[in-house]
Amino acid sequence: MEYRKSVTESGDRAAVEWIGSGAVLRDVLGREYLDCLGGFGMMNLGWSHPDIADAVKTQLMRSPMPTQDLIDPLRGVLANIQAQITPGPLKYSFFAASGTKAIEGSIKLAKMYTKKPGLIVATNAFHGKTMGALSMIGKSDFREPAGVLYGGPVYRVPFGDADALEKQFEVCKKAA
Repeated sequence: MEYRKSVTESGDRAAVEWIGSGAVLRDVLGREYLDCLGGFGMMNLGWSHPDIADAVKTQLMRSPMPTQDLIDPLRGVLANIQAQITPGPLKYSFFAASGTKAIEGSIKLAKMYTKKPGLIVATNAFHGKTMGALSMIGKSDFREPAGVLYGGPVYRVPFGDADALEKQFEVCKKAA
């Protein structure tokens, strides 16, 4: 077994995804790879899972993409269920088309709610590659080449470290 990246430094031909089934994907030359990422969670049931493919086909035949001008009944039902299972008096739902858009929406929501300029993020976390999300991303290789992105301070704490988070809250309170 060997590991392949899509971009090579040695000048070798890069692997280009073409087709997959289950946990195996094939490149355009027919070479097989074991997919250990699962499409970053998008394909956690594997490539070309028949139940998922059937559900996608059914939705494409019904409505390939909501107009955004009218109420999408499935989003309405989902928002209602979300409001029922979420603690507190949830009145609004924001549905995003991608993870980075969800992060951008969260940044705006946090700033509007707290009225504070800074944000606390998890060290080494992936937040996305749009301007605000890129400012939060943990991997400096993505963030630093672009320079200053987000106008407020970004504080980083290790993921899951409640003590570090509490200490950062105290630092932020003193700075305010």
